[in-house]
Parts: sequence; structure tokens; C-alpha cells
Amino acid sequence: MFDVLLAGFNHIANSSLFHRNSKGSRLERLGTGGDSVAGCENYPAILPRMADVVTTAKRSEIMAAVRSRGNKNTELKLLAVFRAAGIVGWRRHQNLPGCPDFVFSRNRLAVFVDGCFWHGCHWHCRMPKTRTDYWNPKIARNKNRDREVMRLLRQKGWRVYRIWEHSLKDPEKIVAKIQSLLGSDKPSSPALALKALRAVRA
Repeated sequence: MFDVLLAGFNHIANSSLFHRNSKGSRLERLGTGGDSVAGCENYPAILPRMADVVTTAKRSEIMAAVRSRGNKNTELKLLAVFRAAGIVGWRRHQNLPGCPDFVFSRNRLAVFVDGCFWHGCHWHCRMPKTRTDYWNPKIARNKNRDREVMRLLRQKGWRVYRIWEHSLKDPEKIVAKIQSLLGSDKPSSPALALKALRAVRA
């Protein structure tokens, strides 16, 4: 981006609208009463507004990548909690509706980690103030899709456990819930909870 701006500045500086003074250290704009730009620190003010060269499809691709990275981070945090707590028997990337983040096939349990923004968390989803005509329906569709995925999985005999991104701050509670859903009688010890908490914050 800096290279694009610099190229634009150089183009304008070399155009007939500007000329260098005798010292060669300032640019004076012709026909404006000697208004000048010292050095380069103010050059964005004289650049024409640049059109957005990113297409709608490309911008959607960029936003999808942002979403993918954000979701991957939350998945890795939960993965660290599982490993710290000794929870085993899960698989990832299974061919099920909604592509659950973790699947416990033996126990017919599908686990999702939902980002607070993308899935419309009631407490933490802060909608952008711009392009509300895009973002409001977008998040609403995500929430509707989540409900439809849960319905389909339950029809197939799966239990569904959805974990909000902000819930990862309390890994002990997550571990206790997972162990309960898996039918484990093994309580989570304080030392294990502390280890899981450190895994999330790492």
C-alpha cells in the first residue's frame, strides 16, 4: 500500500501542477498562491482519492480468510484445553453437517467453537457501524445456519455442544461439561484446571 501511495505522489510531483523551488527541497503547487508541501509528511493531502480496486468477490474472499484465521485460533485454544485435561477420543474435519470442530464418534458428540462476532454472541458481538445493510443479515444468516446444523445433527442421532469463544476463559467449566457429556466420572482436579488455563493463555 505504501508503494502505491509513493508512486502516486511521485507521479503528481513530476506533473505540470508542481515545480520545485530553487532549493529543490519543497514542492510548490502552481496556481494556488504558493501553497507548498514540505518534505513528504503531508503528501496524502494532495493525492487524489484512490478508487477501491478490490472487487466484491475478492473482498468476500479476504473476509473469509479473516474468519478462517480467527476460528482456527479458537479451535487451537480448545485443542490445548483437551490435551491439558487429558481428553481423548476426538477427531477433527469429519464429514458431518456444519463441519464440527471436534467429533467424539464413539459418544456421538459434535463440538463447535463459535467466534463471538461471526456467530452473533449476545454479550460480545459488536456490529460494525458501517455497512449495516450487509453485516446485520450476514450475522443473522450465520445464526440461522447454526440452528439448522444443530437440527440436522440431532436428527442423525448426534448430541451438539456449542462453546462460545469467550467461554475459553473458563476452561475448567468446559472440561467438566465435556467429561459429563462423555459419561466420564473423572472430576477435573484444580491442578488440571490450572494446566488447562495456562494452555489457553499460552
